[in-house]
Amino acid sequence: MDDIGTPAGEGWERVIEDMHATGETYREDGYDVVELHPGDVTVVDDGSGFDLVVSGEEFAAVQSMVADASLTETEVFRAVEGGRVYVLVVVRDGASEAALCCPLYYAPDRATSLREYARESGRLFTYVRSLSADDAVAVAFDDPELFFPE
Repeated sequence: MDDIGTPAGEGWERVIEDMHATGETYREDGYDVVELHPGDVTVVDDGSGFDLVVSGEEFAAVQSMVADASLTETEVFRAVEGGRVYVLVVVRDGASEAALCCPLYYAPDRATSLREYARESGRLFTYVRSLSADDAVAVAFDDPELFFPE
């Protein structure tokens, strides 16, 4: 996996704050919301997306949500700061009122494979896993251009 640096800094803190506010807005609208707090975010070796390492509790919540909901609606919020792109992705199922909030980050100059994969395939993935899990939950995004600054 491509090491894309640590998320330290105000940009990461802001995306986490935005995630909490966005999650609360969805909860007020009646949604069941899972917010992820990854301890690590990397770009997968083949460039197909991001690998997020989360707590066992968050991983179990994601597994449960994807088993019960069709997360096909996507919102992407993006900011560039300090040489990193910070992204908050919300995937949701309006029918079952379920929403998953995924904060991500990457350094554009170290994520060439990500952009190439997105252009060639027309999609990106987020692979959510815990340190203790042997498998990952894959969440697909069909409009990867939203992840990249102009």
